Amino acid sequence: MKRIVVVFLISLAVLGVSVVAADAAGFAVINMKKVFTTCQASKEAQAELNKVIRVKKTIIDKKRSELNALLKEINSKKISKKEKKAKEKIYRQKLAALRAYAAKAQRDVISQERKMSSRILKGIIDTVKSYAKRHHINIVFDVNRGGVIYWNDSLDITDTILKMYNERYKKAGK
Repeated sequence: MKRIVVVFLISLAVLGVSVVAADAAGFAVINMKKVFTTCQASKEAQAELNKVIRVKKTIIDKKRSELNALLKEINSKKISKKEKKAKEKIYRQKLAALRAYAAKAQRDVISQERKMSSRILKGIIDTVKSYAKRHHINIVFDVNRGGVIYWNDSLDITDTILKMYNERYKKAGK
């Protein structure tokens, strides 16, 4: 696909077709990374994700503190060998539970991040499609995907799409 685009762009240059003619043929470029990272939905999703991470980190820190306290008791010379063995068993169980919780917390955060990203990306793509149809644009290139070396700024719809998506997001009630 990249070769086809490059060959097409080279053939346009060889034929002396200007960028304005490309615009007339219905081309546009977008910086999807910029739209995704700066849109309101991403900012709010990141804030929500950060809250979840903080809650899970607080729980993990509390469990670590409990483990450290238990470890101090185990290393204390004031307890008997029997008590020490019992506390070591409890320590191992709590350590395993902490590791399991931390792993599950990480999976949950990653899963939630993927769901949010997918929802946001779908909204952005729907916005691009809607804009392209209304403005008779046949092809929209993502400048971050390669194959596009130069474009006239008049072909860049990034800021327009960002504004449109934020408006749609706001109207949809987030």
